[in-house]
Amino acid sequence: MWRFMYRNRLEKLHWAVLEQDRILLENLVPDANAYEYLYQHDIGLSRLRQIMQKTAKVQVAERET
Repeated sequence: MWRFMYRNRLEKLHWAVLEQDRILLENLVPDANAYEYLYQHDIGLSRLRQIMQKTAKVQVAERET
């Protein structure tokens, strides 16, 4: 039942949201996160970004060697 519901209704919505996210991300200025003002409850987002940035740097360094 879930597979039918997903393919019939939800998959279109899923791709529509992904397309909206893509457009938003393409139009952000390169250093948009430098101008954010996060609240205390957003600390997890900040930490996640730090982890992702660190991981990306490691992957780039590995690829260059």
